[in-house]
Amino acid sequence: MSMGLKERYKYIATQVGYAGSTYINLCGCVPNMHLEIPLYISSENSPTNLSLMFTLSEKDLGQAFGYDEYFGKGSQINYYGRIYKQVDPPCRSLVNFDGSIDVYEAVVDENHTYYNEKTQLKIIDGGDIYEVEDKLGNKKTYDSHHLRYPEEIKFKNGKKYF
Repeated sequence: MSMGLKERYKYIATQVGYAGSTYINLCGCVPNMHLEIPLYISSENSPTNLSLMFTLSEKDLGQAFGYDEYFGKGSQINYYGRIYKQVDPPCRSLVNFDGSIDVYEAVVDENHTYYNEKTQLKIIDGGDIYEVEDKLGNKKTYDSHHLRYPEEIKFKNGKKYF
C-alpha cells in the first residue's frame, strides 16, 4: 500500500474463527489482504498487543527488498518499522508492518526531529539511534544498523520491553 492510499482505500474486515482477523482491500488498483493473528495481549499499566501480520502483496519479496523472513514470507510482527533517510527534501519515511508509508517532515531544532501530523508521532535522529515517540511520551528505540524491529520499547511510566 502506498502513501496516499492508506486513507482512501476500503476493505472488508472478517474474523477467522478464534485465530485472527482478515482485512481484504477492495481497491481495484492495489488489491491486497492482511491477516492478523494475535500472539500476546496484556492489559496492565503498559498494555501490549503483539500480533503476527501476513500481507499477501509482500509474500514474494525477500531480503533484497529489506524484508526479514524470520516469520515466513510476507509475515511481520506488528512492531515492524523500517526507517529510510531522505536528503532532498530532508525527511524520514517509516514503512509500517502493513506496508503503508508515513513521511515525517523535518522540524527546525537541535535534536534532528521529524514529525508526522497525521500519526502525531515524531522521529528523533540520533545518528546511531532513532527514537519514534508518540504524543504520550512512549518511545521505540531503533539501532541504525537494525532498523526493522525496535531494540527497546519504553513506556512513559518507565516500563521497558526487549
